[in-house]
Amino acid sequence: LFGQLERDEPCDSEVVFERLKSDPLTAVTEVGGPFSLVFWHSESRQLWFGRDVLGRHSLLWSVSSRHLLLTSAANRQSDLEEVPALGLFMVDLSSSQNIAIQFFPWAHLTISFSTMSNVPV
Repeated sequence: LFGQLERDEPCDSEVVFERLKSDPLTAVTEVGGPFSLVFWHSESRQLWFGRDVLGRHSLLWSVSSRHLLLTSAANRQSDLEEVPALGLFMVDLSSSQNIAIQFFPWAHLTISFSTMSNVPV
């Protein structure tokens, strides 16, 4: 599971969780296997989500003017789409204003867009 992340503990999930609490962006770049992730960082009130660079695990989303929905499974008739496997996404919920989805591309990509949509709270 791990690429660069050093660990002595037997449980990968515990190590990843501790790293996510301190630095979500760096922690995910150190994971070296397939993953999809939804992580609520309660101290900063940030929701982080994304998929590994090859998109090997499903993570679906639906974004509208009224909601953001994330799930790993859905029926065929849903309007959900796969979260792009291009990097990590973060929603800062510390403000009661609009919700902006921020994008953090994987280091090897040249794609750049900072805000994908604004969703009123």
